Amino acid sequence: MIPLPVILVEFLLAFGAALFLANATAVFRLRREHNWPPYRPVGMAADEAQSLSRTAARERPLPSRNRILLGLVIGLSVALWSVAILLNLGSL
Repeated sequence: MIPLPVILVEFLLAFGAALFLANATAVFRLRREHNWPPYRPVGMAADEAQSLSRTAARERPLPSRNRILLGLVIGLSVALWSVAILLNLGSL
């Protein structure tokens, strides 16, 4: 049987890794679309963005660069912190 503190730390590791990987995927997707830092809606080509009116372009949500970078930092911090705790507990 796995003790509760170990399961909770493993949950934190999974949460931190998922948060980091989700935001890293967003960065790579935006860079692949040549849209980093974000200045047009995700999934829209540059010529499509230029053809939209300014009001229509504002209605579509843009990913926030600061939010993406903050998610990367928080996810990495939580994942590394939980790995350090697991190493300290001797569970790895």
